[in-house]
Amino acid sequence: MSKKPPFDEKKLAGTVLSSKPQTELVKSLLRGKKRFSELQEELNWSSGRLNYYILRLSASGLLERQPSGYTLTDEGRKIANKYL
Repeated sequence: MSKKPPFDEKKLAGTVLSSKPQTELVKSLLRGKKRFSELQEELNWSSGRLNYYILRLSASGLLERQPSGYTLTDEGRKIANKYL
């Protein structure tokens, strides 16, 4: 059984705030779940750029993909509400 690492709020906040694109993506998802194409259109990003930041935030545990689109995890939402 895999154990989830402890939630390090300051480290995760640093991940979100470390770049403007990551902050923009998190702010967009804070407004609700979105499909890849919706994010791409809203942010006016190439698919490669969007995929890069989705993978970074997913690896940090802040974002997840669900069948109906991308959304912030509980941790991601907590960070976004507190620091953005």
